[in-house]
Amino acid sequence: GAIISSFVPVHLEGRILPNYAMIDNDDKIPFWRAVGKKIHEYDCKYIIQLSHSGRQRDVPGIENVMNRALSSTNHMDTFHGLLCQAMTPAEVKQTIRYFADGARRAREAGLDGVELHASHGYLFTQFLSSAINDRKDEYGGSLENRARFLLDVMAAIRKEVGNDFHLQVKIN
Repeated sequence: GAIISSFVPVHLEGRILPNYAMIDNDDKIPFWRAVGKKIHEYDCKYIIQLSHSGRQRDVPGIENVMNRALSSTNHMDTFHGLLCQAMTPAEVKQTIRYFADGARRAREAGLDGVELHASHGYLFTQFLSSAINDRKDEYGGSLENRARFLLDVMAAIRKEVGNDFHLQVKIN
């Protein structure tokens, strides 16, 4: 058996609620190492769910209202009405790096794999959805282009951690 964590942001900008356990910095590796070690005591695998909220944040508090969330679009989140802005190509590349670094940290912590949270309206969904993604660049338009962000993240993770580290995607 295995345990899959809940939403673990790869960057502060992608957090949906305050006080979520994150994997945004190497200083988090000891925490995740301790979590994995305890779970492994019960002969169980631990897979961490790497996540980024994009424009969909669950609490419109100070952290989420003061900053425009990054997304595939400039259109506000219809769930909470929070403002957002379409990511620049440089911000897309940086976010891909955040996911690859998160996977590296998970591996260094001794965890058993990562799951990319590409469902429930969060950032990957915002790129995949033809109803949300209105980009005109290589990350918008056709399904192939809308899937490019997720596929680029997967390729960056594989390059960072190799092919012998478990990688899965939760998608709706």
